[in-house]
Amino acid sequence: MKKWWEIIRMQSTQRIDMSRTEELCTAASAELINPPEYLRGIESYRSENIEGDFSIHLIWELSETGPHKSHLGHLISSSLRSFGLTDHTVWRCFS
Repeated sequence: MKKWWEIIRMQSTQRIDMSRTEELCTAASAELINPPEYLRGIESYRSENIEGDFSIHLIWELSETGPHKSHLGHLISSSLRSFGLTDHTVWRCFS
């Protein structure tokens, strides 16, 4: 099985209303009619040191294809752009 993380990071100069970002992520998730069965988890983080730093980690595991940016990741990234700068990357597990 191939395991990877899709990380969407957002940086804003303004204070982030976490409930609003959670609403946007939930709305983006609802856009998927059939959620991918190989999505193993979604985690969100905010920086303790930098006000306005926020990230969402999508955890994937699949045997057929390699790491890639997902449709869900693109939806979340697009939704967060209205709050500030976004960075959408994929990280592969080596172990």
